[in-house]
Amino acid sequence: MTSLQANFAASERARVVTTLSDQAAPPAGRVVESGAVTMVTAVWGDWHITQLLEMNLPTLLAPGNLPSFTRDRRVVYEIFTRENDRPRLAQSPIINRLRESMEIEFTILAPELLGNPIAAHHHAWEKSRQAAARRRGYVLYLPPDVAWSDGSFQHLAQLLDSGRRAIFMTYLRAESASFTAALRAGPRNADDPLVISGRELVGIALQCLHPLMAASLIGSPRIPRHPEMLFWPIKGEGLSLRVLAREMFLYDPNRFDLNEARLVDGTFDPSEIHFISDSDDLFAVSLAELGKDIGWHMRRRRADPAEIGRWWLNYDSPINDVIARHKIRWHATAASEEEWRRRERAGDRFIRRCAVAREGLRLRMAAQEFGCSKAAQIVAFAIFRGILARAIRGRGPMTILLPSNEAFRKLPSRKLDELCQAGNAGALSRLLRAHCIPGLVPSPLPTSRPPVQLGAHRVYIVDACQEWSA
Repeated sequence: MTSLQANFAASERARVVTTLSDQAAPPAGRVVESGAVTMVTAVWGDWHITQLLEMNLPTLLAPGNLPSFTRDRRVVYEIFTRENDRPRLAQSPIINRLRESMEIEFTILAPELLGNPIAAHHHAWEKSRQAAARRRGYVLYLPPDVAWSDGSFQHLAQLLDSGRRAIFMTYLRAESASFTAALRAGPRNADDPLVISGRELVGIALQCLHPLMAASLIGSPRIPRHPEMLFWPIKGEGLSLRVLAREMFLYDPNRFDLNEARLVDGTFDPSEIHFISDSDDLFAVSLAELGKDIGWHMRRRRADPAEIGRWWLNYDSPINDVIARHKIRWHATAASEEEWRRRERAGDRFIRRCAVAREGLRLRMAAQEFGCSKAAQIVAFAIFRGILARAIRGRGPMTILLPSNEAFRKLPSRKLDELCQAGNAGALSRLLRAHCIPGLVPSPLPTSRPPVQLGAHRVYIVDACQEWSA
C-alpha cells in the first residue's frame, strides 16, 4: 500500500466530523437543472485561506467563470475547515457574494484528522463525493491555492451540457510570492473580480515558474520522483506537456469507480471523458511557496523510461493511457503549429517508451508469480537495456506467449546467458517479438493452460519457445 493509499484508509477510520451549514436558497427565478454540482474545498491556516479569498475566488468571479457556470445549474459549495478558521471564512465579503448564486456549507474537520493533511483532504473529497452521489449530480474538487483564467468554468459548463461525465485537467505550479505580485500589479479594488485571459495567465505563470515545474522539463537533470507530468518547452510560446496519471477534476460519482489512490477504476465510456488540452479553453495556476516539495527533485536523475514506468505502475489505472495520449498545450501566444507538432511527436515517442517499460514491468512481476523466472529475467534485462521498446511493435492490447522455465531448458545450453550479453540485442529483440502478437488472439493456442488477463493483455504460458532467427 502506498503512503497515499494509507492516508486515505486512515481518513476513513477517522471519527465523524461535526457539520455546520450556512445555506441559501437558490435565487428566485433561476433555472435549476438536474445534475447539481457539489464543489468542495478543504482549507485551513492563514496562508491557504488568504490564497482562497484573495486569489482563487476573485478569479472565479470573473464573468466567464462562476457567474456563467451557476446561471443554469445548482451548485453546492462545501468548505471543510478547522473550528478556529470558520469565522474568517463565513464572514468574508467574497463568501457572502457567492451566497447569491450557490448554497454554501461548512464542515468542521476533527483536530486529529488535521495532523495528516493528505488524509484530511481525502476525507473531505470522499464526503463530498458521497453527497454528490446522493444528489445524483457531479463533484468538483477545488483546491484553495489556485488562480483561474476567465472563461474556464464557462468551458466546463459547455462540456457538461455536451454529455461529458468526467473532466480531467491539471495545473501549472507557480512560485506564489512573485506570481501574486505580478498578477496584482495593475489597479484594482479589493472586492473586484480578477479577470485575466488564459494567455495572460500562462505568460505570468511561466515568468514565475516553480522549481518543481522546471525540474519536470524533459532533459532536466533532476526529474522529480513523482513524474506525473513531463514538459517539452517551445521557446517564447509555452509548454507542451503529457500527463501520466491524474485524478478526475469534475465527474459523476455514480458513473465511475475509484481505486485506493482515487484514480479511475474499472470500465468506462471514452465518449463521456474529456481532458482539457488547450489553455485557451481552461487554465489554472497552482500556487506554492518556493521550497514546497523540494525533496521531490533533489536527486540527480534524468528522465528514464524504466524508472518512470515503475512509478506509473504504482499509480495504475485503466484510464492512464487515455490521459497520456492527450497532447496538452499551455501557450502565452498563438501556437507555431509546425514546432508544436514536432515537440508533440517527441512526446509520443517518449511516452510510448515509458508505457512499454511499464507493461514490461507488469509482465515481469506476473512471470515471477507464475513461476516463469527465466522469462522474468529476460524481460527485466530487455527493459533496463532499452531493448523492449525497440522490439515491441504496434500499440494497444497484445497476446503474449510467456515461456515457462521448461521451455528455456529445451534451448541449447548457455543460450539464455548469451541473449543477456552486450552485442546480442538483435537476437533478443527477435525472441521478444516472436512471443508478442499485436491484438488479442481469439483462437485457442497450443497450450493446455487457460490464458491469464494481465491489464489489457492476454498471457498464455507455453512450454516451448517460439521460433526466432538467432
